[in-house]
Amino acid sequence: MLSGRIGNVTGAAMNALVVTPYPPKPDGIGEHARGLVEALRRIDGLEVDVLTSRRPAGDVPMPRVHRMLSANPRCGRATVAMIRALQPDVVHYQFAIPAFGIAGLSAVTAGARARRCRPGSRIVVTLHEVRRELDLLGPVGRRIYRTLITVADAVIVHTSEARDLVVNECGADPKRVWAMPLGGPPPPVGSLAPDMLATVRDRYRLSGHEPGGRPLVLCFGYLHPDKGLEHLVEAVARLRERGEIAAEDIDVVIAGTVRPRTGGFRYFGRRDREYELTLRRAVERGGLSDQVRFVGFVAAADVPALFASARVVVVPYTKVTQSSVLETATVAGVPVVASDLPGLRESLGDGGLLVPPGDADALAAALARVLTDESLIASLRHRQQQRGAEMTFDVVAGELVGIYDAVRSAPSRADERRSVSAG
Repeated sequence: MLSGRIGNVTGAAMNALVVTPYPPKPDGIGEHARGLVEALRRIDGLEVDVLTSRRPAGDVPMPRVHRMLSANPRCGRATVAMIRALQPDVVHYQFAIPAFGIAGLSAVTAGARARRCRPGSRIVVTLHEVRRELDLLGPVGRRIYRTLITVADAVIVHTSEARDLVVNECGADPKRVWAMPLGGPPPPVGSLAPDMLATVRDRYRLSGHEPGGRPLVLCFGYLHPDKGLEHLVEAVARLRERGEIAAEDIDVVIAGTVRPRTGGFRYFGRRDREYELTLRRAVERGGLSDQVRFVGFVAAADVPALFASARVVVVPYTKVTQSSVLETATVAGVPVVASDLPGLRESLGDGGLLVPPGDADALAAALARVLTDESLIASLRHRQQQRGAEMTFDVVAGELVGIYDAVRSAPSRADERRSVSAG
């Protein structure tokens, strides 16, 4: 991991263009990008623009946020012209295949074309869903990743597992791949005033902070089969059947919806909706409606208070290389129960409990521990708070600037290809 810093950018000005989903469109990568962009803008000497999808109806324009990406072929030409006009030192793509669909590949092509007109510019790509996309799309996914890696001057991933995948399966040059935390917002003490907490707790019917209230077990993020939530539902059922918990002992909140998808990715949207329906039926069939609740989409403004209200965040995924939910919990100082997958194990450290993926009995045992052992919860919270202080957006932004500096001082991929051709 490259160590960056907050402060002046090597004594010189730098312009960065971040290409990403962006609010108000609901998108996990977009919310992550907003926090990262805000942190980057706090760094002296760094100017940051955002390129994202076309403005939704009724959206209010935001300074230095350019809403123009679409699947329309004209979009590519307009994007090239915009990038050439901005002349960024770094074009940084926050990439997942469904984030923009065809428009995303068009944006990458536009960045490569614009770079030819300004040889000093560099392309950085952050890959958010490496394992999931390579497994789900097979050869097609690998071809897309290889294309991106060929264009990129630097590739950023968030775990060692993801780094190994892009190097060993997608042909990335190890010297051009960085692993760094996703990051998250620090607990915003000022905005978590008692009235704010009370408003959010009332909105989502949370009672864990009250005497005799039910402790909140939080699951957060988009719903899809890799989330493993069916195993959590089964774990809650087993705890109740064994008499280890009563109805008043647990409040499992599943906060999230199916990811909106367009074009050819609508097939996966249907699969995700079927998964949500299966989950809801399992809750009803098991008579767990009083313990397991679906609250739908959570507005960004409510997220800090929701995490602050949780006794534990559960990440029971069956297939993933990293999780922004886990890192958000860490920065918020909330203990986690997570599947023992390489990426989650690396990200979690000692701030929670690990269980075998898909093992409802082990998950039930872990839940019973965090619901009943006050000394364990206190210890895990302390560890999360210590680790979270090193993973805020400001810390990550400083490391990111270090990567920008490194790629600007090294030959670009385009320079290397020209050198090989000349040789």
